[in-house]
Amino acid sequence: MVGEQPASHEWEESNNQEIDAVVDSSHQNAKIHIEQALIDALSPVAPGIKPAKIQKIVRKACELAVQLGLQRCRLQIIAPKLDQEYIASKTTDMMGISGCENIKTGRVAFIVNPGLRKWGDGHGGHLDQSLNLVPALVFIEGE
Repeated sequence: MVGEQPASHEWEESNNQEIDAVVDSSHQNAKIHIEQALIDALSPVAPGIKPAKIQKIVRKACELAVQLGLQRCRLQIIAPKLDQEYIASKTTDMMGISGCENIKTGRVAFIVNPGLRKWGDGHGGHLDQSLNLVPALVFIEGE
């Protein structure tokens, strides 16, 4: 009997493989739907766009999402709302692009890049505390 595994262990391993297959299939279906939605939305405004480029972007985004989900802390992609108030001395979650450096107060006209915020620490604790790692990059219209 040494080295034999109980039947319950075999069932658990088989069940885990089935769950992995369902998750993988769901992940693949989601990627395909996202790719198609992006192609459909972008084709009218950018007819020369290559589906391979969209597939590469979606693949990288999905890989990033998996990595974010595995972190002990939580990472959040953040972006301000359009027309959100900007005060240079108080706003820490966004910064103006080149040409907006001298604007002290204004409103967000458009978002160039989203920002990144970390919630919690590397030990899985303090999930109520956040730190802006990278501010959103925005174009500010002065008031």
